[in-house]
Formats: sequence, structure tokens, C-alpha cells
Amino acid sequence: MSYHTNHVLLLALTLMAMHQSPVAKSVTLAIGSVFIFNQVPGPLNIHCQSDHKDFGPRTLPPFDVLEWNVSIVIGKTEVYSCDMSSGNLHGRFDLFDSRTDWNTERCGIKNFDCSWKVAEDGVFLFSAKKGDYVVQYPWSK
Repeated sequence: MSYHTNHVLLLALTLMAMHQSPVAKSVTLAIGSVFIFNQVPGPLNIHCQSDHKDFGPRTLPPFDVLEWNVSIVIGKTEVYSCDMSSGNLHGRFDLFDSRTDWNTERCGIKNFDCSWKVAEDGVFLFSAKKGDYVVQYPWSK
């Protein structure tokens, strides 16, 4: 075999071994935070969870914040959904999805922040690209 062929073969075997390795599958690419700001006039009942974490039911007073950290890990998809209600407002919303939110237009890439504002007229995400909050979800009727 030629020198070039040997290197290509070695690289292919190394990549195959890394793909099978549990260590390679637990490599963290980025760490960020999810913030939820209550901007409704009354208390916000909120229960957020993913397949791996359940934060339990909470009540956020007006102008209070709920925060948690999120890791982007190779080979792992993480979706955090939150049930929210305040008075006659209610809904279930995905407030972090590693497939769609970890990018420059939504939450950012490195040391990212997903900042949500919960208001009477909907649930808004701070757009890193636009520099302002943009409505993502209306309340359920």
C-alpha cells in the first residue's frame, strides 16, 4: 500500500473507533442558559422538563426569572418543553430545542443564551440576529 493509502485507512479506522466510543458521544460542544422572564401581571405557573430532567412545577411572581443551563452534546438532542398558565392564559411550548435553537439567528452558538419573555400577548424569544424579542408562540385559546 502507498503512504497516502495507509494514512487514509488509519484515519477511517480512527473515525470508526471514535464513532463507537462512548467518550466521543459525550463531547460537549457548547454550554448555555435558558431564561424565562415573567412579564404577565400575575403569577406564572410553569413546569419545564425534558426527557432527562424535570424541574417540577414552579410559580414565578411578576418580573421574576427562571433559569437553567443546557449543554449541547454530540449525538444527543435535548428539547425542554414548558407548561405555562396565568389566569386565562395557558399553553405548552418548546423553549429549547438543540436542533433549532443553537444557532446564530436564535440563541447564539458559543456560551449561548435563550432568553424568553412571557407576556399577555404571547411568548417571545430574544433573537440574537435581530437584537429584539420576537413572538414565537401565541397563547392557546
